[in-house]
Amino acid sequence: MSKPVVAIVGRPNVGKSTLFNVLAGEMISIVKDTPGVTRDRIYADVDWLDREFTLIDTGGIEPDSRDIILSQMREQAQIAIDTADVIIFITDVKQGLVDSDSKVADMLRRSGKPVVLVVNKVDNFDKYMADVYEFYNLGIGDPIPISAASRLGLGDMLDAVIAHFPESDGTEEDDDRPRVAIVGKPNVGKSSIINRLLGENRVIVSDIAGTTRDAIDTEIVHDGKEYIFIDTAGIDDTGALGEMRVEKTRNAISQADMALLVVTNNHFGEHEQQLAEQLKKLEIPFLVIHNKRDESALTPALKEKLTTTYNCPVIDYSTRKDNTDLILNTLKSVWKKDNTPKSLIGDLLSPGDIVLLITPIDSEAPAGRLILPQVQMIRDILDNHCTSIVLQPEEITPFLEKTGIRPRLAIADSQVFKKVTAIIPPEIPLTSFSIVLARHKGNFKAYLAGTPRIEELKEGDRILMLESCSHHVSCEDIGRHKIPRWLQEYTGKNFQFDFIVGLDAITRPITDYAMVIQCGGCMITGKQLKNRLQPAIDAGIPVSNYGMTIAYLHGIFGRAMKVFQD
Repeated sequence: MSKPVVAIVGRPNVGKSTLFNVLAGEMISIVKDTPGVTRDRIYADVDWLDREFTLIDTGGIEPDSRDIILSQMREQAQIAIDTADVIIFITDVKQGLVDSDSKVADMLRRSGKPVVLVVNKVDNFDKYMADVYEFYNLGIGDPIPISAASRLGLGDMLDAVIAHFPESDGTEEDDDRPRVAIVGKPNVGKSSIINRLLGENRVIVSDIAGTTRDAIDTEIVHDGKEYIFIDTAGIDDTGALGEMRVEKTRNAISQADMALLVVTNNHFGEHEQQLAEQLKKLEIPFLVIHNKRDESALTPALKEKLTTTYNCPVIDYSTRKDNTDLILNTLKSVWKKDNTPKSLIGDLLSPGDIVLLITPIDSEAPAGRLILPQVQMIRDILDNHCTSIVLQPEEITPFLEKTGIRPRLAIADSQVFKKVTAIIPPEIPLTSFSIVLARHKGNFKAYLAGTPRIEELKEGDRILMLESCSHHVSCEDIGRHKIPRWLQEYTGKNFQFDFIVGLDAITRPITDYAMVIQCGGCMITGKQLKNRLQPAIDAGIPVSNYGMTIAYLHGIFGRAMKVFQD
């Protein structure tokens, strides 16, 4: 079952991107007090009360504007509306109800989609509620007061959104679609290539340099194969906003499986060389597209230079004259699938073995389903012709006593590692889901070396916590609350913690951190995880994994690692 799609729409500068970033849990959309900063559609995966959905941020709708950029933003918003299952229509209490709001409301009524009307910037309910009632006049539903910046009223809004979702079948899948970053200087035609690949004007194209302000994900299907293309901002932008775009572009590159480096006019200067070197360093295969060949054809000298220097294909291309098969077929030829071993624990098992999976059902457990690492483990055990037995911690002792079974291996949720260690007999190998994932797709040697360096942490050190997925954070959250608390209790020291969700850019210099701790990474590829950690490893900063950190802090690191060393 595919995730529901929720689009945020409204006039410019009413707080759409602020709301988007708060719900996504990371700074995906660039936020500035300038109308039109968000021009294309931006996507993020969000969850609320165990319901996952895809959220779309859009550029502001100015119904009557003839400005080319504003007109294209309006077109992008319409595509988002057509795509969405539910629409969040956001207005601004401080600007009040204006004529453009009414025109947007008419536009949404014509769509026939469920609409959740939101009145933003209500940072004082007593003060503004009389003004909120004015928005009843839109005739599009009951207005829900919120303050995105202050995070007020968001629960009521999200409850109203998910009420329009179809019933979930509880399935969850890892995304293994190849991610292709399109990079290059501004105005070389990156967005035009995306639109040509897609066959529609999905991203904004104009002759104004810097039109693309964010890294934008677009799904493209070719010969039955799905790809995610990431259209990025120009890498040589200047100014404060430009720096934000450049950082997003660099981060998008680190997430990619492949890349298209776009150039024009036979120019391959310093910026292009930097991009090519970054791609080589990250071991991301790429091809060079010399775009706009109808204006200036690729010279044999440049083609030979690029082919020799970077060992990459070079295509002379025109979006006006050429079809996209050449690009897509060439991509297939350079595609190197993630070489992460498919089996999680197959090398530790023999057919017929029994594996205990200890999965606590607490406030962090999703209602009605298992989390992805647990599902992956069950499938891996089945694929290796073994038997999985799923228990809660309190069920372990009665099960072992009643059945007399001695499993080949026990794997526990990291949160109950200490409790389970005291229950599982020492002769039964024991580890955690997170540690298995760390070995599967992380830099296991770096984790093994980095985890004991917890002993070297000093008072006031800054620690970076990396989470691969966005999720609802509770007081029992393992990464946000439990690990930081356990670290400080174990060391007797106080630390500063930064939390980065998903694959968002790390905003501080990596050298500001005394340690980096990564989650299991079940929702990202092995390549993405390794690229995420490599800057810290290169800088000599110790890296660890959630499960390995917990095992060390609870004095069971040796036992948790022993199964992989026997």
